Amino acid sequence: MAGSVSKTMTSAGKLKLHSALILAQFGSAGFQLLTRVGLLDNGMNRFAYPVYRNAIACILLASMAFSLEREERPPLTWALVFQFFLLGFTGIFLNQSLYLEGLVCTNATFASAMANLIPGLVFVIAALFRLEEVNLSRRDGQAKTLGTTIGVIGAIIMSVYKGPILLLDDTTSRSFHLLTAKASTSFPSESSIQLFGFRTECWQLGALCIIGNSLAYALWIIIQTPILKKYPARLHVSFFSTCWGFVLLALFGFTQISEPSQWKITSRSDILVVLYAGMINSGIAYSLQSWCIQNGGPVLVAVYQPLQTVVVAVLAVPLLGDSLSVGSVFGGLLIVSGLYLVTWGQGEQQRLATLSKDTEPLVKNKLSNNISGTISESLLKSCLTNAPGGLA
Repeated sequence: MAGSVSKTMTSAGKLKLHSALILAQFGSAGFQLLTRVGLLDNGMNRFAYPVYRNAIACILLASMAFSLEREERPPLTWALVFQFFLLGFTGIFLNQSLYLEGLVCTNATFASAMANLIPGLVFVIAALFRLEEVNLSRRDGQAKTLGTTIGVIGAIIMSVYKGPILLLDDTTSRSFHLLTAKASTSFPSESSIQLFGFRTECWQLGALCIIGNSLAYALWIIIQTPILKKYPARLHVSFFSTCWGFVLLALFGFTQISEPSQWKITSRSDILVVLYAGMINSGIAYSLQSWCIQNGGPVLVAVYQPLQTVVVAVLAVPLLGDSLSVGSVFGGLLIVSGLYLVTWGQGEQQRLATLSKDTEPLVKNKLSNNISGTISESLLKSCLTNAPGGLA
């Protein structure tokens, strides 16, 4: 069944799947925290940063793919190369470049809120293209739909609503406020720009970029589902798609950066952020998510996306001195509740599928016996009717 768990998983397999999803979100949360610290300095050029990030990811993924999947690699075809290009274009190039551009023209709060719409986008697209079974007449379909909706609502609440402060570190820093101010004042909201012959406000362009970023990431998750069935060597899929993304970002970066000095990394925090982003976020976390898409389906992977918001909110209190508010706690509880409902729905769907497989041979045997009995009865009646001196 497309989009569902590809095979009947044991309890250990389910634990491994959900542990991988949690680890991937922790890895991405660490990237967000380090980026917030790194951006407090002068920072490196936003067009150069993703180029370095994906160059490191390519090196790491190449070493992992060609050493661990040497025997599992199917032959490449031009169709697969084009599909890897689509993954690199959506999940790497569009996802990362649109996010950074949107962050400059809007602010971090808006970007975080819109990114948490990804589970809803994936759920709708997967249902439309029949990559995920959603039967609203059954409890499993209702649970997945309700869980996705609750998770998205919780993520939005965490992003846009604070409320009363519940916990505040004594060494509260102004990192978040500085970062938000920096992101929102790089291009003031009242400034306007020329786009395709039309004059538009910068914040409107930023909003479109953030929405496009969320849609690109959702498409990246969806496109992987059929590709991983044709080419199950997931590390190679991650490597080839990251290479395409790196090439596109490098070409785009060279068109946007005129001074060679802008390619320089000027601080240790930038080095740390680039290494972490390339090795942990783009390398390990992306490959973990590909494995989870292969084994758990696109919707389950997308629903775990808001967990990153919860992790950042909790860890930012002791590490960055941020506050923990009522909105963060309430939104986090909704996200966890949504995750539980979707997970339960996936398990119920798998149970029903297994039950259907077990009862199918019995139904076939019973039907076969009925058909055989009917045929035998008809033949016997025909013989008795047509026999000389037989019953009329």
